[in-house]
Amino acid sequence: MRVSRKFLPWLFAITIMTSGASILTSCSSDDDNGTNNTTDPEYTWVEPTTDQLGVRVTVDVPAVSLSQFADKSVGAALIKRLPKVNSAISDNTELVLIKGSDISSQSDAVMAQMANVLAIGGYVAIERPTNQQLDHFMDKIEEAIAAIVKGYTDDLFDLTPEQTEATVNASMAGRMSMRRAVLSSSMRAASADKACAELIIFGPVDTYFEEPLDDQVQVSSLYTDTDGNILEEEKSEIYEIGETTEYRYGLIADDAAQWINDIEAQFEEEDAWYQADGSSRRVSRRASGMTAINDIMNATETFTKSSQIYFRPYNVKVNENKRDLIWHERVKTILRTWGVHHGDYDFYYVKQDILLRMGKSDDFDPFFTRNFAPQDWLEEIDKDGKKTGFRWYGNFLTQYETSMDLQATDSKNAGIIVCMAATPETANQVTTQSVNATDSHSTTTSSTHSFMGTVGWISGGFGGVAKYDYSKTKGITNGNSFSMTNSKSIKDLDVVKNTAGTKVTWTYNGKRPKTSGPGNVIHEMPADILINDANLVNDACWSVQNPTGQYSVSVGSIPTTGVLKLNGKGEAKIQETKTTFDNIWNVPLAQPCRAVQKWRMLVRVLEWKDGPMSGIMSGAQSDFQQMLMKKFPDLFQNTFEIGELTPESVKNATAYILYSQQVFNVYKDILQETAKSFGIKKFRITWSSDKNLETKQDYEVTVE
Repeated sequence: MRVSRKFLPWLFAITIMTSGASILTSCSSDDDNGTNNTTDPEYTWVEPTTDQLGVRVTVDVPAVSLSQFADKSVGAALIKRLPKVNSAISDNTELVLIKGSDISSQSDAVMAQMANVLAIGGYVAIERPTNQQLDHFMDKIEEAIAAIVKGYTDDLFDLTPEQTEATVNASMAGRMSMRRAVLSSSMRAASADKACAELIIFGPVDTYFEEPLDDQVQVSSLYTDTDGNILEEEKSEIYEIGETTEYRYGLIADDAAQWINDIEAQFEEEDAWYQADGSSRRVSRRASGMTAINDIMNATETFTKSSQIYFRPYNVKVNENKRDLIWHERVKTILRTWGVHHGDYDFYYVKQDILLRMGKSDDFDPFFTRNFAPQDWLEEIDKDGKKTGFRWYGNFLTQYETSMDLQATDSKNAGIIVCMAATPETANQVTTQSVNATDSHSTTTSSTHSFMGTVGWISGGFGGVAKYDYSKTKGITNGNSFSMTNSKSIKDLDVVKNTAGTKVTWTYNGKRPKTSGPGNVIHEMPADILINDANLVNDACWSVQNPTGQYSVSVGSIPTTGVLKLNGKGEAKIQETKTTFDNIWNVPLAQPCRAVQKWRMLVRVLEWKDGPMSGIMSGAQSDFQQMLMKKFPDLFQNTFEIGELTPESVKNATAYILYSQQVFNVYKDILQETAKSFGIKKFRITWSSDKNLETKQDYEVTVE
């Protein structure tokens, strides 16, 4: 049997301007205060109403839609971006799209099919579910996944009811509950009939969440001088968003399509190549059929949240209505979490990748004055078309604040939480910090010559060895320590790091443009990073002494944009807009494996070519086993330890054994040729638990 590419252990725009001449105020050197300058009152940016199809899904992901979507919807926009969409789930389906309102009408058989899509490393996308609909989906999916896990463990072992329950809870069935908690903490409070999200996509170890589009938004506004000193107190403002167009839904679908492309590209990069006889035979990370029964890596999860940045518009029309506040999908936060247990300690490593998109896209540029010379301004016009008396220059990023804090679910039994390290440091200096976890009991005793480290027997590539550097972390480097290096100095965006107890806060401040000359009519140009994409990376590691239960990380995110304004008296100030509502969410972390089980692997010759005593007398059996250990160093060990979530669970053992059997099936010719060279006609490989001798599994090979 060939190991297919599906082996992934999951289960267990319009241009704003071409010339500044006709749309800006130009201040000559002999114009002291600019009062004689003119502007073109007809200059507007009209937001498109149709979907611009900015991003398409470019990878081969066979998709199915179980719903009919309205033209103005994220579902319809996402379907346009998929190469091909069918109407019924089949064996090769890798993405299912469904309305939240259609979930309750699906049969148990269809829900089981969706669970299997997740189990093989596929995706299920849900558009605009309510909390009740999402709960129903999660309950049904957990039941279906539990049945799949139980089927696999029953095929391998004769388990007690306690072992079966522990194994199911430690698998993806239990992890779905954690994902639901992550989503709940990220959602705004919604009535029973309101959507709790615009779009949710469950992926292999990734969850994508798009906030619901509301009728109103709340932001904070304040005025500062060009040094950032506050001139007026911050005040809260509520704005009407208005009708959501196909264009707006298309922006969300663009982001979701890019997310799928990025994950699939990562699969291709990290497909494992197992070297057995000098030739490369591909062992892919996706699961074949229903064979994947464990999570991709010990205590690993990735959560992607897409949210908005709010801008002050200049003379912007949407459906012929002028706006005094506009939003765009401009913030993407990817939170990657890892956990490992050693001795009396848990170690949690969290990496936060943030993309702040202040740059020009095909259809929109928040920096309306991008091509302006230092003496050029727009003349501010309010939403009623009246001049305000201010000159206008913006938008640009002024500040971004983010924070992370590790917390215990049970505060009375939290253990001792310590923030061991966090980067970047203040002023973005180059820094490297390491946290020693010594030889963790979650690390197996197997050979890891070709990998970065091990955590349990759960893999970043398959069911044997876990790569610590999964998902492109630039941190963890070996089985003994977390090493965090942040060597990227971000020019023109200073950072200040503050640590208070277990909480770390990073405040990024951009250099605000200053004014000069007679009447202050000459303005500086904002730094490139403030008017283009800004990629920020923050990471932190915590230790927990005497841990119990589950832990979570609280994440904060507050982007601030600014517009430089100049009145007729030559007084300059910056109007800053903070996206402050729903800016903190709590992300539960997967519990690392704290229970250590000892296992043995025995090779026994059942039949010799030249009689029962020939191999025994010559010592060939021992030599044969040593040769197998050399050819399959990551799978053959006399004794090894496996980290499990509880002492009763055999989830990771099941994953390891199933994967080993699949690899042996791929390389059965090598097993047979090696056995033949030692005069062996038939042999058996047995895995057994030291704790329970009845928990064992055999694999037999006959030399043909």
